[in-house]
Amino acid sequence: MNGRSFGIELSYVDLDLVITAAPSESEIGILESDSVRSEDTPEDVDDWKLAKSWVPLAKRSSPDAWRLMEALKRESEWKTSPLLIPDREAQRWEPTHPLMQIQRTWEKSRQCNGHYVNVVKAIKWWRRINHPTPKYPKGYPVEHLIWHCCPNGITSVAEGVTRTLEDIAKRYQWDAWLKRTPQLPDHGVPEHDVFRRVSGEDFAAFHAQVCAAAKIAREAFDAQSLRASVDGWRTLFGEKFPGAPPDDDKDDDGGRGPKQGGYTPRTALTRIQGGGRFA
Repeated sequence: MNGRSFGIELSYVDLDLVITAAPSESEIGILESDSVRSEDTPEDVDDWKLAKSWVPLAKRSSPDAWRLMEALKRESEWKTSPLLIPDREAQRWEPTHPLMQIQRTWEKSRQCNGHYVNVVKAIKWWRRINHPTPKYPKGYPVEHLIWHCCPNGITSVAEGVTRTLEDIAKRYQWDAWLKRTPQLPDHGVPEHDVFRRVSGEDFAAFHAQVCAAAKIAREAFDAQSLRASVDGWRTLFGEKFPGAPPDDDKDDDGGRGPKQGGYTPRTALTRIQGGGRFA
């Protein structure tokens, strides 16, 4: 039993089961709609909308799909309300708004040219393999922090990781110096501080890790040498990041400018494996 969930450990997956109060009758239809039940992610489609007529990819070959998607253009998104979940430690019910969190994720993904989810996965992976301590912040609070700090308009995961780490380092330097935890209001529930459970000492340690990682990411992103770029990313992401290019591969670009953090041309979005809906 955790503070707000039941932890379930199986041989192939770990789950957190969160119990909520029953939604209002007007919202039951929303929760049963394809826009909520679908497993499509921002990496799969960019037209998701919390509305009755939205059609998931698996159903878009059906006879009615075209008609529904045309109707979707004229529909406004449903208005939703927070759900209540029990906080065992505080002995009270607290609001949470998962549908608003989903909406904000889709919006951010579109603003980031489809790269946002992979930026979140990459930074979570960096933290997981390099810094298991302090334990907090982790999970959704880290994702929420990235949502605030990942710049719109990024054109690659490498750019997103670099600029997000740099923004966290700059934006919260005084909080870290004072060992003070910043306040981050949750989507749809502004009275809920996502970082409430993070101590000032833990945040200062986390911030120091981000500052060090931001310098490595910037060097890798701006490196003229392909090998130097790869070595920098492998420092952050470990052996899962692809190895160095062959020795006979050209290591410079003839002075034409920075490599922008990669060493193979991209013809489509990079999809980082792992995570669920969404990161």
